[in-house]
Amino acid sequence: MSRWLWRCAAWGGIGLSLYAGWLTADDIRDRASSERDINAACDGLVSAASVMDLQGGMVRAETSDYDRLDARELPSSCTVYKVPSDDVTAVADRRPEARQVGDGTLGWYGNWYTTIRAECGPGSSATAPKLLNVTARADYEDVSAADRQRLARLARSAAKELADRIGCQTQLPQLPDHPLEPVPSALHSAKAADGSCSWFARHLKEQGQGRLPDRALAAPTRDANPIESCFLAVSPDQVGRIGDNLPDDQRRYARSALTHSPWWLRTVSYFGPEAHTVGYDDYADGDKVIEAGTAGHTHGAWWASSTCDGKPALHTLSSSYVYDGVLGAKALSALFRAYVDDITKRRGCTDVIYPPAASVL
Repeated sequence: MSRWLWRCAAWGGIGLSLYAGWLTADDIRDRASSERDINAACDGLVSAASVMDLQGGMVRAETSDYDRLDARELPSSCTVYKVPSDDVTAVADRRPEARQVGDGTLGWYGNWYTTIRAECGPGSSATAPKLLNVTARADYEDVSAADRQRLARLARSAAKELADRIGCQTQLPQLPDHPLEPVPSALHSAKAADGSCSWFARHLKEQGQGRLPDRALAAPTRDANPIESCFLAVSPDQVGRIGDNLPDDQRRYARSALTHSPWWLRTVSYFGPEAHTVGYDDYADGDKVIEAGTAGHTHGAWWASSTCDGKPALHTLSSSYVYDGVLGAKALSALFRAYVDDITKRRGCTDVIYPPAASVL
C-alpha cells in the first residue's frame, strides 16, 4: 500500500512541462517551426514564444508525440522538450513546500513551477468543472527568477484562455507585481518550527520527542490559502536513536531510512473546492477519492473533515513507507488530533469530524 495522499487535478487540470532532454540531430527544429509545434501540442493555450524564452532562450524545441493537450478532454497536458547543444543531465532537487501566489486565491508556486487555480462560478457552462488547476513547470536545473515569472504568466494566461474556451465564469486576480522569491528547501529544528509547522513544535514541547520527526519545513500561513502544508522529516541522528530501541526484526527499517527510504510525515489541509480533490493510493483496490465530510485512516493516510467559512475542508496526514508502523497508531492518532485541533481553531472551523476511536488500533 502506498503511503501517499494525492491531489487530483481538480476535475479539470492541464499542465505545461518543459524538459531538458537529449534528442538526435534528426529531431532538430528551428525556432519558428518549434513555436508552431508548441501551439499545436498545447492546443493554443500558451504563448509559444514565451515558452521558447525560458531558460535564457531556446533556438529549437521538440514536442512529445504522446503528451499533447486537448482542452476538450481534461485533465490533459503537453510536454515540450528542449533540444540541447550539450549533454544535459537533469537532477531532481528536493521538492520544497509550495508558496502562495499573492494571497493564495490565485494559486501557488515552487522553484520550478506555478499552478494557477480558477473557480468556475455561477453562469458557467454545464460542462465546466468547479475548479481548474493549470500548471506550468520547467524541469531543468537552476530555474531563474525571470523564468519563474514567465512560468507564472504562462500558467495564468493559459488558465484564462481555457476558462473562456470551456465557459468557466471566473475572475482571476492579477499576478503580484513583486518577483516570486525562491522557495526555501532547508530543513530546520522541529522544536523551533513556525508558520504551518508551529503546531508541531507545541506538540513536541507537550508530549516529548519520542520517535517523532526532529526536522521541519514550514510554509507561511494566510487565512485565504486554499491549501496549507507542513513537512516533517527524521534526521539521520534521530533515525539512529529510534533504531537503537526497535526490536531486532525492525532494525532493518532504520537502516533503509538512511539509504533509500527516509522517514517523513506531511500534513495538508484543503479548503473549499480543493477539499473535493483529495485521495490516496491503494494498490489492492486502486485509487480512492476521499469524500469531504468524512474521516478515517488507512495504511499511512489519515483524514478529518470540518466546515471553514461555510465551506468544506479536509485535513490530512500522510507518512512514508513503514514509518507509520514505527510510530504506531496511538502516536499517529494523537499527533493527527493535535494538528486538526490547531488548524481548525486557527481558521475558525466548525463541525469537526475525527477518525472514530474504534478505528485506531
